[in-house]
Amino acid sequence: MDAERPFERVCAVADLAPTGLLGVVLSDGTRVCVIAQGAAVHAVSDRCPHLQFPLSEGEVDATGAIVCSWHGAAFDCRTGRAVRGPLRGGGVREEPLGRITVYDCRVEDGAVWVRPAPEPF
Repeated sequence: MDAERPFERVCAVADLAPTGLLGVVLSDGTRVCVIAQGAAVHAVSDRCPHLQFPLSEGEVDATGAIVCSWHGAAFDCRTGRAVRGPLRGGGVREEPLGRITVYDCRVEDGAVWVRPAPEPF
């Protein structure tokens, strides 16, 4: 059924700086973070599962992971899998937090298109 959900144009490729992040909102109100990594573009949930801070305010590290600017949790933007947990008091790093939602994403005619996640049951 989710293959039938249409892609939405969320921004122009020119809006993305190389290895940059951009927060966008889909028509259903979902906040998505669009990530440019060279020629590749990815889209993930724009909320860190730790404390719900926007991932679009973070950065992409040398490994290609998106890093939350608030507490340093990091996620693989291709799979959504947590690769590093957040820092807590005293500089101790917590265990990784599971995963974030990854959205189908494509680039076409100079624009980035994202498919909303399927409706919950």
